[in-house]
Amino acid sequence: MDKSRIPNVGGDASSYLSWIISNYRTLPKWCLFIHAHEVHWHHARYSQLRSMRIDLESAGRGFLSVSHVADGSVLYFRKDLLAELTDDEHTSLRRELLGLQTPYSGRVRHTPCGTFWVRRDRIWARPRAFYQKLYDAMTDAHHPLLS
Repeated sequence: MDKSRIPNVGGDASSYLSWIISNYRTLPKWCLFIHAHEVHWHHARYSQLRSMRIDLESAGRGFLSVSHVADGSVLYFRKDLLAELTDDEHTSLRRELLGLQTPYSGRVRHTPCGTFWVRRDRIWARPRAFYQKLYDAMTDAHHPLLS
């Protein structure tokens, strides 16, 4: 993929979404979204290489984070994302972009750093238009809440 055509906004997410949109119909059974470097605070030495050897079918999951610390445990964050938005604005984003009807609770638990395996059927659980909508909002310099 020619990354020079992808706007430099949205961090990992805009690159990943762009790739999903471009390859939606021909996704491999498993997709590994990972940074192009080996050692970082969220990867113990060679941990990404070890993560590539995981028997994903035996894991019995459709999503597996590969951000973890030196002892191998998965790293989770619990934090308030986009803290500058009001609860109503968070709830609006959840409804409009993600289709979630539950109100924003004030805290989000997530694995950091955008490094994960995901099975194709998990991606296909949503139409290509869903990913396009996310990408468009994320790369819109004039979006009322994300700009």
